[in-house]
Amino acid sequence: WDLPGSIVEEQAQLEPTTAPGLRYDAHVERDRYWLAWSRTATHQHAKNGLWAFAQASDKYNPFGTSPFYQGLKEEQELNGSVRWWRGASRALNSRTTLTWDQSAIARFEQVTIDESDLIAPELPPRYQIESTNHNLWVGSGVRLEVESSWLFDVQLGAEWLSRSTTGLFDQQEPTLVPYEEDYTTIQWAPRIGLSYTFESAQSISLQYAEGSSQPNTFEIVDPSTNDFANLRAEQAKTWELSWKGSHDRNTASFYWSFNAYHQVIQDGIAQVKGENDGLFLANVEGLSMKGLEGSLRSIQRFSPGHVLEMEIHGNMNRHRFDPVLEQLPGTPLNSAGASVVYRKRSFQFQWNHLWNDRTPLNDALTRWAPAYQRSDVAFSFTKSQNTWRLGMRNVFDAKYSNWLQINAFGGKHYNPAPGRTYWASWVWKFNQ
Repeated sequence: WDLPGSIVEEQAQLEPTTAPGLRYDAHVERDRYWLAWSRTATHQHAKNGLWAFAQASDKYNPFGTSPFYQGLKEEQELNGSVRWWRGASRALNSRTTLTWDQSAIARFEQVTIDESDLIAPELPPRYQIESTNHNLWVGSGVRLEVESSWLFDVQLGAEWLSRSTTGLFDQQEPTLVPYEEDYTTIQWAPRIGLSYTFESAQSISLQYAEGSSQPNTFEIVDPSTNDFANLRAEQAKTWELSWKGSHDRNTASFYWSFNAYHQVIQDGIAQVKGENDGLFLANVEGLSMKGLEGSLRSIQRFSPGHVLEMEIHGNMNRHRFDPVLEQLPGTPLNSAGASVVYRKRSFQFQWNHLWNDRTPLNDALTRWAPAYQRSDVAFSFTKSQNTWRLGMRNVFDAKYSNWLQINAFGGKHYNPAPGRTYWASWVWKFNQ
């Protein structure tokens, strides 16, 4: 029973149809190459920067937890982006400072995805698609600061997306069914915020923002039908209230942050019931998300170059689908974590720990992924222009999944996350 999540041995004895059955070699083999370049400049009253990034990846992914959910997915992706930013500040008078920034991001992506039957590779592919995306985002914002206490922010952004997709799909016809789509949209992203900083280095802020999220490569094809999903971008409207502060005491510094948010999603992407109780991906209304987030951080300085940092954080999420669901599947009820970083001159040790509460996996709340914990550790040593790092992910070899299948049928709830993994890296900085 290597597969974690809702399918555990006790459940399978009571409901044999949900058991994974034969073992599947579910894993991901990915080669990724990237190239990045950046340049920044600072002037008397302004800063500007230019960033460029390119990436190519090749993914081979046999997957499956049951005969009802298995396959071989191959994906090739090429993308690149260029970002420009400029910001400038001017003192309007002795009490007021105005900051104005502008930014633009251009992005290109081309992705090819093929999925076929893992058990019977001689069968025609389930689908073959090729999608090309062009994105352009432009935005500008103004910040007004009064007496180092009041901050007033206004920002407006716009995103243009053009997506062209062609493909072939297996619809149980004698031949594969062709598909072609050309999709263009413009989304607006306004934001307004107000904050006040007290003399005790504490601040309280309130902000409202709108944004959008385009369908990703996993949402291009409906996994229940192997058909093109034809999804629109999700639209979010969010309120957030936060309280932040800091305090210095002798050689130690303490920082804290607490946030409460409420978000309403329009055209949310979710699986819904269709004819004959079948499930399919669609844009839906009524999705809301609210939660609380908090973190505490301390920095203790023992001597020059001798520092200990500790942090704890926690989240409480309540995501629901009105008026159908009290709790939206796929999100842990609660989560928490801790981290420790110890530095002594050229040596550094880092430990991270994460705990996720149980996660609902279906609308009826009868399937749950159990809670799990995961720890990562890393050591690093820096000398001259070289940094060597050695680490271990998932130290205790926890069995869990970080890619859940929601409202699944026939036991297709997840692919397992990687077990204990060792890694090493070497970074060389030159011309310094």
